[in-house]
Amino acid sequence: MDGRFFPMRLLAFRRLEIFIPGLQEGLLYKYEIVPRRGAMRLKTDPYGAYFEGPPNNASISGTLPTMNGRPGWIERRPRTDWLANRSLYEVHVGSWRRVPEDGNRP
Repeated sequence: MDGRFFPMRLLAFRRLEIFIPGLQEGLLYKYEIVPRRGAMRLKTDPYGAYFEGPPNNASISGTLPTMNGRPGWIERRPRTDWLANRSLYEVHVGSWRRVPEDGNRP
């Protein structure tokens, strides 16, 4: 699909969002980045919940899981200042390594 049909919109704090009506569960997707200079690149959704295995690594559309199986937990959580509400991500450094001899495979 051509990324120009459903452009992302910029939210506060440099976040992007997109809405695609009628999207079904289980579809593979990536988003397009078009830099000012250079060619378009396909990227995997960093906030995705489900992913295809290597080498393609596409995100998979689906219903988001609930926290510990408790629907509505986010509405009931205690509210604190905005600095306390942040997401932290752990990254396995080895997953960023590439093997040039094998087609630049992770």
